[in-house]
Amino acid sequence: MLDIACGHGLVGVLFAVMEREVEHVVLMDKTQPLSFDATLAVLKAIAPWAEAKVRWNTLLPLVSDLHAMIPLSLFANSLNISRQIYKSLLNN
Repeated sequence: MLDIACGHGLVGVLFAVMEREVEHVVLMDKTQPLSFDATLAVLKAIAPWAEAKVRWNTLLPLVSDLHAMIPLSLFANSLNISRQIYKSLLNN
């Protein structure tokens, strides 16, 4: 199970606990919150079978973050989109 934009990760952790047949739960967001370690500690205490299933991965930069990393012209040309479309993506 893949939980993208998972925030604190609690929904994915609960899924790992409740769905015993699920082998992997991958939690993804831009950053791992400080509270996630505490969530894993509780998971280990109440559902030790689920701990090995849960893994956190930090997302690659979102489209709205790419403008800080890649020159506008290179990004727009490589994706074959116009500057107007790219700028509208950044504003949404």
